[in-house]
Amino acid sequence: LLYFFIGFVIAAQIGGRMLDRVGAKRPVVIGCALSAVGFGLWAGKVTELSFGSQVWFIIIAGAGMGLMLGPASTDADLRRDDESDKEVQQEEAGLLGRLP
Repeated sequence: LLYFFIGFVIAAQIGGRMLDRVGAKRPVVIGCALSAVGFGLWAGKVTELSFGSQVWFIIIAGAGMGLMLGPASTDADLRRDDESDKEVQQEEAGLLGRLP
């Protein structure tokens, strides 16, 4: 399964550059589509038990995930405001038994 991360690492770099240039929507949508195609093709070949026929589909699935995850998590983190961050900290403190 290390082949998955070959695609992931390369596409994560591309996704980060796309995030800086055009925002998060394009790399997330392209990454979702690419990973869906990769996982779908991989699922069609997994029953053959021939790893050689699956390698490119594994790399495609990893590339889609790499393209998607970095920009999605960065965008979510940048959209967070200070008020919601305070609420989360207060809830965590309450769960841990500390007063906020």
